[in-house]
Amino acid sequence: MNEKKNFYGVLVAAATLCGAAIFAGCGDDSSTSVNDEQSSSSVDTPASSADAKSSSSSKEDKTAGSSSSVKEDESSSSVKGGENSEQSSSSEMDPLVEKLGECEDKGQFEVRHEQDSSGNWYSCYRGEWTEGLLEVEGPDWGKNPENPTKIGEVLVDSRDGESYKTVYIGSQHWMAENLRYRADESDTLKAGRYGRRYTWAEAIDSSICPNGWHIPSSEEWKTFIDELEKLSTNPFEIIADGDDWQTSAGNNSTGFTAVPAGMYSGGTVYRSNQAFIWSSSELEEGDYAACLRISEKGVRVEGLEKYLEISIRCIED
Repeated sequence: MNEKKNFYGVLVAAATLCGAAIFAGCGDDSSTSVNDEQSSSSVDTPASSADAKSSSSSKEDKTAGSSSSVKEDESSSSVKGGENSEQSSSSEMDPLVEKLGECEDKGQFEVRHEQDSSGNWYSCYRGEWTEGLLEVEGPDWGKNPENPTKIGEVLVDSRDGESYKTVYIGSQHWMAENLRYRADESDTLKAGRYGRRYTWAEAIDSSICPNGWHIPSSEEWKTFIDELEKLSTNPFEIIADGDDWQTSAGNNSTGFTAVPAGMYSGGTVYRSNQAFIWSSSELEEGDYAACLRISEKGVRVEGLEKYLEISIRCIED
């Protein structure tokens, strides 16, 4: 009996030990498997998350970089486009500049007028062309935009007390009446509105004009004509007074007041429907000098025999 008990005790103990061993062994495998999975999961998951974040960050950086690159490209394109537009715009010349030439800024009170072949007027003021006659207000300047001249102060000749109206045409300051100074004491004729007439030799005498004034050169007369042509296609009309010229209704809008004094020789007046005014310029042909000739056909500089007696207009020095 004791042996059987011992035998069964051994069997039970052995079985118990085996079961415990088997259970421990299974438990270890299971635990190891689970732990491995958990370990794998606990290690892999954060790594995977970090990778995902890194990947996401990388993608965002790339996207941002790509977006930035696109924006920069677009910005660059926009800027380049703007530059091209400006270059294209600047390369297209202003039609008025192309037509009339450059307009220089001459200051607040300076305006230049040009007329095209169709009779249209344009004004150059402060570096820009505008259509029409622009009125610029300045000291003593005329208020009529069709008459951009100004009246000067009355000139009094200290030699004989004669007084003369004056006018500015462009930058030139002119007597607005023919000279009436008596160069020859034997000349007892009344000067009147048409003034006196002089030979060229008398005209170039330095004392023929009032102090500070002189006989204009042919170049000064040409400048005078240029200024008139800027104001009108008919220079004669704007310097001739219709009351004096029987065959034309001049408006004398400049105030120059040209009168048809003609020429005088041997006691006779010739061409009384025209005006002739001396210049100081002698022509190569010794018997001729330049003068300004005014008629309905135009205003021009031409040669005239020196012995003929014609009018004088003085210009300020």
